[in-house]
Amino acid sequence: MNKILIAAGAVIIIGTVVTTAARYRELPDRIPIHFGLDGSANRYGPRSAIWILVATQLLIASTYALTGGEGGLGSLITNDCILAIAWYAQLQIISAAITGQNRINPLRFWIFFAVMMAAGIAATRFRD
Repeated sequence: MNKILIAAGAVIIIGTVVTTAARYRELPDRIPIHFGLDGSANRYGPRSAIWILVATQLLIASTYALTGGEGGLGSLITNDCILAIAWYAQLQIISAAITGQNRINPLRFWIFFAVMMAAGIAATRFRD
């Protein structure tokens, strides 16, 4: 099971990298990097800031690997849930930047966030 979850985390990160790289040239020079509770962009950054969530995913995966997977199965599931949240947030940022709407659907994001966090928290009960 651990190998499947490690592979799932790698697929999430690779998917984020591939999507970001594929859409990078379409991004404007200035992109939204933070959204308010209403879904409107309230902070902007340079196009290169799009890589921050990818770097965050890599940091999470590296930290897990360097700790030797302490926490067992539950910790691994939680890590994958956090990686998925970053992936979804990245898709939202890319979409808002490319469409020029500089908005996201906050309800959809927060539902995804809540489901992933609930799964991650519930998974902490599992040990190998």
